[in-house]
Amino acid sequence: MLISLPDKSVVSLYCNTLHFHSVDQSSTGSTTPEAVEKAPFGIDCAALAEFLSHPKWKFGDCFRRISDHPRYSPKQSVHNFDVKFLTSIYKFDGSYQGGTFSSSTTEWQFLDGGILSHEGCGWGSHSSTIVEGAESLRAICLFFGIKQPLGIRGEATRRPLSKLLEDMTSVSLQERRERLWNMPEPLNDKAQQGSEGKG
Repeated sequence: MLISLPDKSVVSLYCNTLHFHSVDQSSTGSTTPEAVEKAPFGIDCAALAEFLSHPKWKFGDCFRRISDHPRYSPKQSVHNFDVKFLTSIYKFDGSYQGGTFSSSTTEWQFLDGGILSHEGCGWGSHSSTIVEGAESLRAICLFFGIKQPLGIRGEATRRPLSKLLEDMTSVSLQERRERLWNMPEPLNDKAQQGSEGKG
């Protein structure tokens, strides 16, 4: 299906692989979704297309800046969402440090940064999740229906959102394809079927 993004760039979404490809705008017609194929992980592609093209959440309600690198931390005070949801779909490069009975740090790398998750262990420890990189942040916003920030401190250049999605999703999918527990509810195809049955 063809999807028009907030910056007017266009992507083609292949539901069976959840990969995106940037499309030349001059060669496209209508971006109205066609018949939707079944997607892995129980994702509703029609709902995902709506997230991508018509984001509704305010950026300031979802992220706080913690450094000019740029680095941002998800806020849970207004909306409850888990950016690590994407790491359950795409097999990003990364690293893991830690042990069974000690704190651990996991890093997933994509675009100009990625996601960093620290899990504390023991009294006085803390856990945190950080999104690093302007392009990584913009791509993540798309998947969760979060409006794009007008500007990001430390952002050198700004590529079309379609290119970010294409590059970010060029990796393989995770081998386990069952329904994800931390999926945003609007993307859950079972939840969509249930809501359609109400009247």
